[in-house]
Amino acid sequence: MTKDLVVPKIEERTRRQVLRRLGTRTPRQIADEMGVTPDVVLAVKRDIVDSMDALTVDEHVAKAFVDLQEVVGMAMSEFQSTEDARSKAPLLSAAVTATKTTLQMLEKWASKNSGAVETLNKKRQSELITLMQRTVDSGVEEIAETYDLDKQELFDVFNRKLVEAAMDMESRNALGD
Repeated sequence: MTKDLVVPKIEERTRRQVLRRLGTRTPRQIADEMGVTPDVVLAVKRDIVDSMDALTVDEHVAKAFVDLQEVVGMAMSEFQSTEDARSKAPLLSAAVTATKTTLQMLEKWASKNSGAVETLNKKRQSELITLMQRTVDSGVEEIAETYDLDKQELFDVFNRKLVEAAMDMESRNALGD
């Protein structure tokens, strides 16, 4: 038996206020502070969760990055155009903070993507080794039977050639090719 969810109509101003408080208080505390029902808070929270799927996380990071760049640009533009010395310090501070946050985001993003690429490369490497091992094993077996050859001698040839190829590849990688 499925219950239909009743989604309350939420004003944009209320939504923004709930968003600012989420993560710092419980839904009941937020509702009590704002004078709304907990259903309103939970609906906003559910909307956030529903909008963040695996395919859009990078898009949200990119948007936040662009937004922070705009903050830096606006703060620096205002900093350069203002003559009031008391206004300059907060503007410069905002620009520095936004730049620092942007760099931290980039570092985390690069680290995350680097880890994903490394994991994928290890998986591909494992798949290639398994593929090669199966091919050699079945190929040696078939060649030995078809041409009445010694299986161990064939394996020795393949192993020797594999070692030679690995050494050649290693020396090429050391040279940067």
